[in-house]
Amino acid sequence: MKNNFRKVSFIFVVVFFALIVVAVFFNLEMKRSLEDNIVYRLENEIHNAANEVSEYLFSMTELTRQMSFEEDFINIIKSAETVEDVQSFYKYKHVLQRLDDINASASHLNLVWIGIKDANLLVTSNHDIRITSDYVFEERPWYIDMEAKGDLTYTRPYFDYFTEDKIITIAIPLYEENEVIGAFGIDIEVWYLESLLNLGDFENTSNLGLILDKDITYYNEVAQDRIENENFSEEVRFLWNEIITKELGVIDLAEYGIDEFLAFSSLSVSDYRVVGVREKKATENQLTLLNNMTIAVVVAVLIGFAFLIYTIRVKKSNVSLAAVNKRLEENERELYRTNLEMEAAHQQLAASEAQLQAQYDDIKVYTNQLETIKAQFEMAVEFTSTTVWELNYDTSEVNLLLGAYTLRNMDVEIPKDPIGIISLMFDKESVDNLVEALEACKQGLTDTIFSQAKYKDQEKWALVRGKTVDQEGTGKKILRGVILDITEIKKHQAQIETQANTDFLTGLPNRRMFDKVLNERLFMGKSGAVLLMDLDNFKEINDTLGHAYGDEVLKAISKQLKYTDFRDQEVFRFGGDEFLFIIDYETNEEIDHFTNKVLDFFRKPIKVGREEVQVKFSIGVSKFPQDGSSVNILLRNTDLAMYAVKEEGKDNYKMFDKSLLDRIQIRSDIEKTIRQALDNNGFKLVYQPQVESISGEVKGYEALIRLKNNKYYPDQFIEVAETTGLIIDIGRYVIKDVIKYLSKLKVMGIEMPIAVNISPKQLGDKSLGDYLKRLLKEYEVDPKYIDFEITESLLVENVDEVLNFLKYLKSIGIKMSLDDFGTGYSSISYLTFLPIDKLKLDKSIIERFIEQKREEVLKNIIEMAHNFDFEVVAEGVETKDQFKLLRDMSCDFIQGYYFSKPVEQIEKQVIQYKL
Repeated sequence: MKNNFRKVSFIFVVVFFALIVVAVFFNLEMKRSLEDNIVYRLENEIHNAANEVSEYLFSMTELTRQMSFEEDFINIIKSAETVEDVQSFYKYKHVLQRLDDINASASHLNLVWIGIKDANLLVTSNHDIRITSDYVFEERPWYIDMEAKGDLTYTRPYFDYFTEDKIITIAIPLYEENEVIGAFGIDIEVWYLESLLNLGDFENTSNLGLILDKDITYYNEVAQDRIENENFSEEVRFLWNEIITKELGVIDLAEYGIDEFLAFSSLSVSDYRVVGVREKKATENQLTLLNNMTIAVVVAVLIGFAFLIYTIRVKKSNVSLAAVNKRLEENERELYRTNLEMEAAHQQLAASEAQLQAQYDDIKVYTNQLETIKAQFEMAVEFTSTTVWELNYDTSEVNLLLGAYTLRNMDVEIPKDPIGIISLMFDKESVDNLVEALEACKQGLTDTIFSQAKYKDQEKWALVRGKTVDQEGTGKKILRGVILDITEIKKHQAQIETQANTDFLTGLPNRRMFDKVLNERLFMGKSGAVLLMDLDNFKEINDTLGHAYGDEVLKAISKQLKYTDFRDQEVFRFGGDEFLFIIDYETNEEIDHFTNKVLDFFRKPIKVGREEVQVKFSIGVSKFPQDGSSVNILLRNTDLAMYAVKEEGKDNYKMFDKSLLDRIQIRSDIEKTIRQALDNNGFKLVYQPQVESISGEVKGYEALIRLKNNKYYPDQFIEVAETTGLIIDIGRYVIKDVIKYLSKLKVMGIEMPIAVNISPKQLGDKSLGDYLKRLLKEYEVDPKYIDFEITESLLVENVDEVLNFLKYLKSIGIKMSLDDFGTGYSSISYLTFLPIDKLKLDKSIIERFIEQKREEVLKNIIEMAHNFDFEVVAEGVETKDQFKLLRDMSCDFIQGYYFSKPVEQIEKQVIQYKL
């Protein structure tokens, strides 16, 4: 017994020292774990605070970028000169309201504004803001930061010029030709950013949350005392390089003499940092508590071990009692296991009974559903006159399962064989098709039948469908199917086909039917011709009398084509005001005869309601197969021939020939040449003098565009530019080159107006006015030296819109001349409201009146222009007689080869011609 006691005592001493060693290591590990936990929580808290601020700044950034794309804001920067100017114009009211709405969207916004550099002002809906003389646009903190960065920027905190509140600014510049002309910005109050710093445990355990830059600028006012502590500031400045190179981190400041942790996190939208500091005091308190707990545990273990020694001495006396107790416990566990097994068996029996009941209920529901479906199916078969049948391949007998109403109504004995049944029901062609399909199924070539069949001696149709299936339980094959009445479906299909091939307005066959008919003729190798008829000047009918009346005209024409001399020909409506003929022919003379017949017929007025209307056509003709072997090629060729007629005066016809394709190639080459010239500075301007008829002095010039390589004449490439829309780019090129040249002449001491031709297409250039105004300002050219020459064709469409644009040009000082007077749509009424300064007489009208000895008419035109207070310019004057005649008629200016061809440079000296 003594030896056992000594062994236990020895073990007690060893355990005591082991516990002390374990306690020491445990204490160290727990200290590291606590510090790691604090670091982890610090990182999470500081990261969450940074995310709050980042999300807010990101939303404000997107709002600023959105402002920079709003056209109304951009227009203010480009045109307004004072804040009062902006606030007084009615057209800017919605812009100021928009600024006010943005400003009111969040109470924490100090100001939403638009900056205009040249005017040195800010535009905002706040009318109380007034800029004093010491406000300098380019010295504002946001402008300095924005210009340095060249893009959107976030400023450091500064005191607002107007409210003296502490703010930061998000600003984005607006550039024009690589120069800042203005900016859009949002001012944010710093206190709101401070409120976004969710400091978490920092509020309970330690100091502060800061947003810093390299100068230790702070946002959290609570941190003022802390930040003013020189030691702390110096340490943070020392650590700044480490802070700005990482996205997130925690720094132990112990080695810098500060018993704290410093946590930091970057913002996703700027170079700001959120910084938090926590003292280590809380960690030390927790470690003291841990030490006390460790000592308590060691003491408890020692006491327990002593109690263990005591229990060893009485253990032997309790061995037999423990054995008995153990036996009883084993018996109790065995009994408990038996009870569990019996309970599980009972539950399993109960579950099986419930499952059988559920299966019975499902079978009952399924049986009811089958009965319902069967009844519905029988009703559907009855209502649709459907027959359900089954063919036994072995016996070749047909079993009619359901329906068969059509057969029963025949009052005859229904045969059993399939051929007998279908012969009784359908016509011969349908029977032949069905017999062939049944034989294919029987031989295994296919397993389905899908055939439409026509009832015998009736305008009724059926769909016969069937599929080979396994006979239930026998492994044999049977053919099971239905006969479905589809008479109504066939009627609807016929109606749809008719509608698809017929023009809704005129009732004529449409383009789809034309393609089908022509393709059939081409496939069969037939010869013929396609005529494309385009109604001349139909647009004028729509514009003057309305589209509804235009539709009535088209219907009247279609009626003539369907019911008169052309009713035996195949005629189609192509679309719009175009019609198509497909005719058979043997010779070109036959085509000529028919086409002239069409033209002559429509040269007589046609009845439209109670009125008679005169219509005329331009017709293009292409022959097949000579001119094309496909529908698209033939249509292209007729279209080319028709447009050639339009160009040559309309109301005629033309047959296609390959020279028309050459014209397309030439136009394509001209378009390519224009594009290359625009991209590679391939144009040049020449200037033709305008000479005063009395003094002989040059009073101005007209700018004329030429290709440098002289590949095409102006009348060739200008026409292509008009049709392709390239005239807009050419127009801008000419305007800019003329303004630059006027600026150069001004330096040389020459101030002479230059006329520029404006095409009707250029009115589609909605920003032309702003473009012109910007160029005049950039090159410091007085607008009175620009003379825009327009034609009356500008007024054919959108008269009000065009007139407003011309008045706008006039309001900024541009001179205006009416060019080509007497050649096109000349109307004296135009002269009463057009804002023009000069009237230009076209060369053709001058020559016509002189040749016809009607000089008095020409003189009357000049006198009329003078009565309207217009100056008159005569173009294309080439002879001395023409000049003297026009001078005697008091024509103000002469332009033409008689004085000078167009020159490439305007001379410095004043030019004067001998008269």
